[in-house]
Amino acid sequence: MKSYKIGIDTGGTYTDAVVYHLRKKQVMQSVKALTTHGRLEQGVISALRELLNHPKASCQSSEIGMVSLSTTLATNALVEKKGTDPGVVLIGFSDDMMEKSHLDELVSRERVLRIEGGHRYDGKEKAPLDLEKIQQFLETSVKSCRNFAVAANYSVRNSEHELQAGRLIENITRARVSLSSSLTNDLNSPRRAYTATLNAKIQPLMEELVQAVKCAMEEFELDVPLMMVKGDGSIDPAEIAMTRPIETVASGPAASVIGACSLTGLKDFVISDIGGTTTDTAVVEGGWPLIENRHAIMHERETSIKSIRVRSYALGGDSEVQTGEGEELKMLARRVMPVSLMASRYPIFLKELIGKSNERTGLHGAHRYLVQSEDQEKWKDLLTGDEAELLNMIGDTPTPYDRFSGRARYRAMILRLFEMGAIQMSGLTMSDAAHVLGLQNHWSPEGAIFKLHN
Repeated sequence: MKSYKIGIDTGGTYTDAVVYHLRKKQVMQSVKALTTHGRLEQGVISALRELLNHPKASCQSSEIGMVSLSTTLATNALVEKKGTDPGVVLIGFSDDMMEKSHLDELVSRERVLRIEGGHRYDGKEKAPLDLEKIQQFLETSVKSCRNFAVAANYSVRNSEHELQAGRLIENITRARVSLSSSLTNDLNSPRRAYTATLNAKIQPLMEELVQAVKCAMEEFELDVPLMMVKGDGSIDPAEIAMTRPIETVASGPAASVIGACSLTGLKDFVISDIGGTTTDTAVVEGGWPLIENRHAIMHERETSIKSIRVRSYALGGDSEVQTGEGEELKMLARRVMPVSLMASRYPIFLKELIGKSNERTGLHGAHRYLVQSEDQEKWKDLLTGDEAELLNMIGDTPTPYDRFSGRARYRAMILRLFEMGAIQMSGLTMSDAAHVLGLQNHWSPEGAIFKLHN
């Protein structure tokens, strides 16, 4: 057996990597690199390069037996309401079932088709499946969708209608389809529909992450298994994780808890992991985290997935802070690019901030800038003509938000582009405050000081 393993955790702000010695049960070295949204492989490659070249790592690529991956990207996307909407087909769902599925929290109404069909509790067909309506739906409302979810009433007793719908969708769109009956045997149809829709919603993100890590492994000739930490603390091959990403939603917190158990030796404790986007809290009893069979990711909505009992809150170092009346501060449930980070990455941004300060004009919202995310190619098929034009106007260098904010049409499009991840937006964060207080110095303290003093 090879002596070392590598652990990688990709979060909303940082990608962390460690080398772990199996026999010594010791972390030999840990490193941190910025997560590069849009081009995730760049952040992973940067972390691995620093890790493997560090003298304290004391190992060669040939001595590494496995790479283990965890992430909070999926959880972050859900709590921030980011990502692209999948198409959803509900078969045999009544009005009451539709309401109990809470899909309006995940996808827009025009992306959901509800049709007759489904089965009874004994597996007998309740009504014929209307495949023609599904085909019309695919050719109109969801032409641009890359992922779909299908849920039929009592499909765990008879999955034939889900399978028929899934085959039709795959044949017409060549897209990935999440069938609720293949993810869980839960009899609760609304909960299965919610679970399948979440799976479809985060699937593109998980595929991007796994491919990014595989690309980085090839760069360093790491021809070893890539395993993904699941929400219950167990691991699966990355190929399975890409088809069932819902099982990895609590991956990051689960890895943190298992790591804390190993490193501290404690048996009973509460752990709170504060990242750039979320704060995740879990409880350990008897040396192992509490497990729940119906994991609730957000809004206390239960899924049909087994996971550690963790609660994720949209509160992190890069959560946006807005000033209210008087001295009141308000934390928003969305991650933005800290002013100090944008000033560090784009010197022209800091120069413009200083210029506005000297002119004493336009200080309100002066820190709010927009910039394209990397790898714009993957967004082009999802954008309208107007959105593509606006994205081109924003460009790949920071552009003042107030250049567009005067028009309601632009504000709506900017919000959609931001939620998709096609653009990044700067804002005041707790990370900026940490730079001003001298608690952090990774980026540009000057940029943070400017904003907080103005």
